[in-house]
Amino acid sequence: MTPARRRRPARGVTLIEVMIAGTLLIIGVLGFVVVVRYAATATAVAHRRTSLTYFRSALVDRISVTPRLSFSNVSVGGNADVWMVDSCWDLNSTLLAQNGAPSTGNVGSYSASFGCPAGSVYRSWVRVNPVSSAAGNCLAAGGCYQVSVYVERSAGPDFSQPASAGCSPATRFSSDSCVAADLLYTD
Repeated sequence: MTPARRRRPARGVTLIEVMIAGTLLIIGVLGFVVVVRYAATATAVAHRRTSLTYFRSALVDRISVTPRLSFSNVSVGGNADVWMVDSCWDLNSTLLAQNGAPSTGNVGSYSASFGCPAGSVYRSWVRVNPVSSAAGNCLAAGGCYQVSVYVERSAGPDFSQPASAGCSPATRFSSDSCVAADLLYTD
């Protein structure tokens, strides 16, 4: 008689084990793709918001050093409480056009009919309102001005399509496509 042979356990993996491992791998890869897509979107939004904030800061800085007499030039002639385009930039943050007095850099004689040239992606807006002398720190009539600004990003070429989040004067503080500031300049 021959000794009984021991049966060796089966080697390898079963089909069910392969299917479970494949399912787990697919779930992991899909999760990774979703995270990468979300990160890319968040990075793009952060870049746009940074650019908008940079343009708003440049406009506020320019307005801060502007003589108050220049504000009176803007608020006369039917331009009080009217939103006017201040500047236009391309995708590389290059200034393409500027309304007002670009040679001096001061806010001055704005034209309500000014339009951005072709290739503009970012556009800043300004509105100047005189504040009465009875309001707060204003010593004389014409000495205080409320200056409102916002910068928007176009969703289409040359502002032919509205921004995706609906940037407008009414939604300038709540939209993802623009940044805004309201300033009070006193004498």
